[in-house]
Amino acid sequence: MVSRDQIREQLIDYLDDSLSFEQFEDWLIDQSMDMHKGSSPEAQEMVLDLKEAINEYLDQRINEILLKRNLYPFVELATANIIVGERPRVAIRSGSSARQVLRASMSSQAAV
Repeated sequence: MVSRDQIREQLIDYLDDSLSFEQFEDWLIDQSMDMHKGSSPEAQEMVLDLKEAINEYLDQRINEILLKRNLYPFVELATANIIVGERPRVAIRSGSSARQVLRASMSSQAAV
């Protein structure tokens, strides 16, 4: 059984480059195998939507930058801080949407 919060945490780690795409995809596949047995309908729907976005990337219809941009809305944000250093990182906490911060972080990542 996987929850939306667990999915969000792993997604945040992927978007923040703490997990590779392969690690995130492997985790998602593993956790969603039997989710119909105990996960909420919301978590099930979220996984289906994530898999659809991932398939666009795997089918080479979009690149990884666009994949990440498409996955950001799955993470509801309260605050986000862009830390400038050796590589840009986004510190994210769950909450309500902050699209302007997301756009700024994606612009920062695309510029690197």
